[in-house]
Amino acid sequence: MHPPFDLALTMHFEPRIHTSKLKVAVVHKRWIGKTEREFCDLLNISHGGIGLSSPWLNARPGQKLCMELYYHQEVFTTRGIVTNVNSREKSDLYGVAFTFAPPELDRLIDIFKREHLEASAAHNTPNADPIKRHFGKRIATQNLQVQVKKLDSSAPYVLCEVDNINKGGMGFYAPELIHPNTPFDVSIQISKQPDPTIISGKVHYMQQKLGGYYYGVEFKMISLELSCLLDEIETILQQR
Repeated sequence: MHPPFDLALTMHFEPRIHTSKLKVAVVHKRWIGKTEREFCDLLNISHGGIGLSSPWLNARPGQKLCMELYYHQEVFTTRGIVTNVNSREKSDLYGVAFTFAPPELDRLIDIFKREHLEASAAHNTPNADPIKRHFGKRIATQNLQVQVKKLDSSAPYVLCEVDNINKGGMGFYAPELIHPNTPFDVSIQISKQPDPTIISGKVHYMQQKLGGYYYGVEFKMISLELSCLLDEIETILQQR
């Protein structure tokens, strides 16, 4: 796994869309005239790439993949390169950056994005929690990692994959159990050594998922650096 993320690297990220409307298969050409398709679970998609889950794909960072995405009767042939692999007990997680995607798929992703925004707007009713509205929508991320441990614990930090984040908190995947009962306080290292930035939070939600554990954490304190960066990212995304 890669070291904790450098905050400057987050600037190119695009919100990921979670949809059950697409199916995906990795295409293997074993020999001339023989093609095999290995179906994977599609975790998310954006114009830049997709997230996959598979217990048997066994791909490596830097490996090139040929993929087919299925939407009703349509088939979109794409190519990509594996940028990130996270091993899980039952199913590995893969980040794949597109090197080619047809314009028709881009248009379909735009439709999914509009549907997502409309659903989010409908969910954000006037009676919604004003604190949550103030913090803004969660920014979906890809290839971001932090290190997390239970506050005041002697256990080492656990390298975790960030799923989404805003100034109020974040959701992340951990390959192992950090603590069995919620709520609990955590220490979060968000930048590299030798002078790491540490923030604190409280985990309110935990679920065993994808061979690991998914946690939802509310920040108690965030650094000015992270706050300013999230403002910049949100401004960029609103301009797209």
